[in-house]
Amino acid sequence: MDSGPFIDIIPTILKYLDLKSLIHLAKTCYFWKERIYTDVKLWPKVIELPYIGCMNNYVGVHNILEHVIEAKLWSMIRPPDDPKALEKVLEKMASSEQSIQRFKLTKKVLFKNFIHTNESLRLTALLFPLIEEITFEGNLLSIIGVQYIAESCRKLKHIEFYQCGNLDIGNACRLFNNEEHKKYLERIFIYNGFWSKYTINFPTKDDLPFMELCQRCGLYYNQLKNEKEMLCLYHPGVRILINYLNNIICHFKTIDSFIDNSC
Repeated sequence: MDSGPFIDIIPTILKYLDLKSLIHLAKTCYFWKERIYTDVKLWPKVIELPYIGCMNNYVGVHNILEHVIEAKLWSMIRPPDDPKALEKVLEKMASSEQSIQRFKLTKKVLFKNFIHTNESLRLTALLFPLIEEITFEGNLLSIIGVQYIAESCRKLKHIEFYQCGNLDIGNACRLFNNEEHKKYLERIFIYNGFWSKYTINFPTKDDLPFMELCQRCGLYYNQLKNEKEMLCLYHPGVRILINYLNNIICHFKTIDSFIDNSC
């Protein structure tokens, strides 16, 4: 099996298998186990964690929990009863070096209704160094957890801080002020809730010099990338802004000319 023409068709066979089928095949014999577990390109770039229930079934007066789950509106579902639920899931995924290697090319993790702790953020940084988005939510994490992500996940594009009462957001954002994050980071969204009892320190120019707050959409966007990549419709680039200013100048010149002619 490990020689001859069969070797040439192995990649084609494995390409058509989903994750569950790959795991089942890996359990059949040593050959497939080695082949599958050592080829990280076979493993999916998007990982979906299991849904394990929530604190209660309330998802609003006009909604039904089963429908919300089916639609994958995870932000409407309360987190699990066990605050360490996410830690336990990630610990199983990081149970061996071989297991850790499977996920090193993962770009997106669907955490569903889980919320992070410092330990789950450490495991996330260990398992998924190439993820492109992360949400920091709730009061179970601190600046230590954010630091794990900032130091290990250097290709983040989108970051959210959602009602993080234990965090100084300015200090947290300062952890991402380096050349690698400057190259990839596109947006940061910060939400503290309208009735939150926690005060929030928004980042300043000293914390993240390359990020700018849009007064219309409320996102912090990367000024260095915006003109080329159109990160927001409200601030789509310097070129359009210049054209807009030119139109205003031309408009006032027309008014001045009209006044002069009238006089």
